Amino acid sequence: MTVVPLQQALIIAGDHHRHGRLAEAQTIYARVLEKYPGDATALEGLGAIALAQQNFAQAQQFLEAALRKTGPMASSLNNLGLAFRGLGRGREAADCFQRSLALDPNSALTLMNLGQLLEQQGRLDDGLALLQRAAAVAGANSGPFNALGNLLARLSRFEEAERAFRHALSLDPGNSRLLFNLANLYLKSDRLEDAVATYRASIAADPDYFDPYHNLGHTYNELGQPADAEACFRKGMELRPDDFNPHMSLGMTLIAQGRYQEGWREYQWRLHDKVQLPPRGFAQPAWQGESLAGKRLLLCSEQGAGDAIMFTRYLSLLLAQGATVIVECLAPLKRLFENIAGPEQVVLKGQTLPPFDVHVAPIDLPLYFNTTVDTVPNQVPYLPWPTPEQDQALQLGAPSGRRIGLIWAGNPNHRHDKWRSFHDVKLLAPLFDVPNTVFYNLQYGARGEDFDQAGLAHRIVRLGDERIVDFWNLAGFVRQMDLVISVDTAVCHLAGALGVPTWTLLAYGGEWRWMTGREDTPWYPTMRLFRQKVRGDWSEVIQRVAMALRARP
Repeated sequence: MTVVPLQQALIIAGDHHRHGRLAEAQTIYARVLEKYPGDATALEGLGAIALAQQNFAQAQQFLEAALRKTGPMASSLNNLGLAFRGLGRGREAADCFQRSLALDPNSALTLMNLGQLLEQQGRLDDGLALLQRAAAVAGANSGPFNALGNLLARLSRFEEAERAFRHALSLDPGNSRLLFNLANLYLKSDRLEDAVATYRASIAADPDYFDPYHNLGHTYNELGQPADAEACFRKGMELRPDDFNPHMSLGMTLIAQGRYQEGWREYQWRLHDKVQLPPRGFAQPAWQGESLAGKRLLLCSEQGAGDAIMFTRYLSLLLAQGATVIVECLAPLKRLFENIAGPEQVVLKGQTLPPFDVHVAPIDLPLYFNTTVDTVPNQVPYLPWPTPEQDQALQLGAPSGRRIGLIWAGNPNHRHDKWRSFHDVKLLAPLFDVPNTVFYNLQYGARGEDFDQAGLAHRIVRLGDERIVDFWNLAGFVRQMDLVISVDTAVCHLAGALGVPTWTLLAYGGEWRWMTGREDTPWYPTMRLFRQKVRGDWSEVIQRVAMALRARP
């Protein structure tokens, strides 16, 4: 057996390491340590390989051992900082990066790593300053420009971010990851056609790269092209069969096309998202359509108020199967749901639950009742409401024209609120010129004072937060309207569930529940949909609504 001298062995291992042959390098480094325990080069090499394999604890051990042999070394301290960062030990990571920079102040790599750590910790300005320094000394290294572009995009400094990404691509043309990040910038800044082209370029550079397929699918959905989106999500499922994201996204895309059964099944993959939907830890099993005779069923709160209202229509079907139903809900829905005939008990989410045998999320009920577009249970009203006789606070006085309820904004924390809400209520002004109409401000929660701030308070009757306290008394006001005009938010579901004529205003991409290309919906027979024809153009929508309102008896 040939014995390779130490230096030659380290040279061979280093060559394997530089060319990405990590297994071969790891084997040689390990053999060196067997013969020369404590060799600093081998320890540092094994630490770097452990980092690449995301074995951060092992990387820490190797790198600390190397530093004990060599004393402070800039490269080892930088790698040890990465190990601590991977272990979630931010303070130790920052200390290592700073000690490394004390030895090598112009290390673009270390400046970038510390900048990204500070960004991760929410210190965006400090992180940006370091990433700008890293880019200034990066030379031909594209990494700092990529990191800088990502942070600038996060700060919505889109032009600067694009310059950073394009400079990175000039240094590393055709890099699929750089192209992906540039496409993400285009998506965030609403340059959807540019995003499509750049995601496609990323895929062309690396056909097995999962991320651009998934984001391209979402971009196609935003452009109202569900068939193209479907193809992207199915390719993503081929590449990562066990990843919940493409399954869940495919589910929503199929539902939007009216392909309910496969769509609802795929959408169940959302339950694998432990971040957005932390497991409830129920010992009882989930209901999956079996007999409910004699069972106590928990209808558990999972998503927003709109979903809860939309799928409460299935309550009567559960009761018809012989179930005793306990309804869990968010606080603003409690009084409304307490007045529904049928539930044994209504409990707030977060409170102690009574005993139950099985549980189900409302959004899964269409799957287990085999709902199709033609069999949606859509008899309305299916929710109760208080009357002015029961609650004097609901008195509106004698009508002086058709009562039109208006909702122009949804939850500002919703990820699509930028598109679904009106951020300038002056766009609604053409509605107020329609004769024989009185508009009522039914805005629940945020944005209720928009008309006051816009100097248009005289055009709409404001009920105020003291009168709209939850969905129960809001239902009492909605029920007195001749028509409700609403953006896609929970109040349009409330109006539809109460059987009130409702005109729902939809952004261009729409949402899965409203399907595509329709002016009606199988979910609410008294609802009419007004869709944007051009992305972001609400003015044209309001002109159509005003014309329809003039033509309405």
